[in-house]
Amino acid sequence: MSDDDARTHFAPRRARAMRATTATTATANAPRARASDGDGDARRRRATRRRDGERAAKKDDDAASRRATCAAAALTVAMATTTRARPVRAHADRRTVVRREIKREDFESLRDFERARSGERASESAKDSERGIPVTLSSSSEGENESAMMYTEPPRRATARRKGAFDARRAASAAFQWSVIGGVVYSVRRAQRRSEDVSKNLARRFAYADAEPDALVGTRWRVYADIGRESGTWMPPAWGQSGMRLVCPIAIEFKDNGVVEPIATGAFTPTKFEAGTWSIDGDTLRFNLKMVGGLRRGDIEFGEESLYFKTLAWGDKVSANKGRMLVNQTRFLIRREWRSVGTFKTERIAADEDAGAQLVPPMRVRVPE
Repeated sequence: MSDDDARTHFAPRRARAMRATTATTATANAPRARASDGDGDARRRRATRRRDGERAAKKDDDAASRRATCAAAALTVAMATTTRARPVRAHADRRTVVRREIKREDFESLRDFERARSGERASESAKDSERGIPVTLSSSSEGENESAMMYTEPPRRATARRKGAFDARRAASAAFQWSVIGGVVYSVRRAQRRSEDVSKNLARRFAYADAEPDALVGTRWRVYADIGRESGTWMPPAWGQSGMRLVCPIAIEFKDNGVVEPIATGAFTPTKFEAGTWSIDGDTLRFNLKMVGGLRRGDIEFGEESLYFKTLAWGDKVSANKGRMLVNQTRFLIRREWRSVGTFKTERIAADEDAGAQLVPPMRVRVPE
């Protein structure tokens, strides 16, 4: 038999043998696979039982803890409710009241019982006004049914003083207040006297003390009125709030009978001035000029009223320092008050200066940067 014939003859037999071997091997390995699957299921069941046991143990512990807590709370409540109250008399103060209930069986007749009850009500109503508010209540466990109540501090009732009785406390308070007021008045007056003394000394030094009160009559002066908001003024908050200031030059002349007359006004001044009055009190010079039609420029506004000027003067000399400008206005329709609206300086016009020349420069406006 040739090789080809042998291969053809034996090939089916070899294939069958290989299939039989494969089947035998699979049959032999099947129990092992089933055994491994069984081991995995067993492990999973053991892990499940272990977790279930841990959960059950935890639930038991929680239940035991809750039972212990409830038992402790019940024991506390029982001790609080069954413990005999301490006697209040040992710790009571003057606000503690211990009284016994009035019972019917303690009296022989109903009349005596009602009389005792009415007396108790009367005493309670009288004492209620002397006691405060009850804050504690403790009862005794004995058979006498006694109770003790603690009250707050009763309010102090004002006792009526006899007419004309001396109250040292109020007198001391009044004396202290009046002493403070007197001290303030004395300090202000002392400052004024010192200012007057300084002015008089200056007048004596420069030989102006003996000058005539009318020495200013016939003199002419340039007044540079610097109008704007001043610190501490009582003008409305919006007045001059921008910081703008108006420098209005005015030429004036002091005349007889206390009349001051404007003789020139700087160009572009938004108002005209009329004659006013002037006076000298010691070394203080006061004069005023009336604004015709008022004055309005930006947030600086006046009605038709007078501007008041105050500075120092000695004889025919007027201080070169800044003076004060004020207006007299009304607050709340009833109160008249002085309000500061600026400062001014003065400069004397020479007697030989031509009246037809330009006596004052034009008005200037200063605006803050």
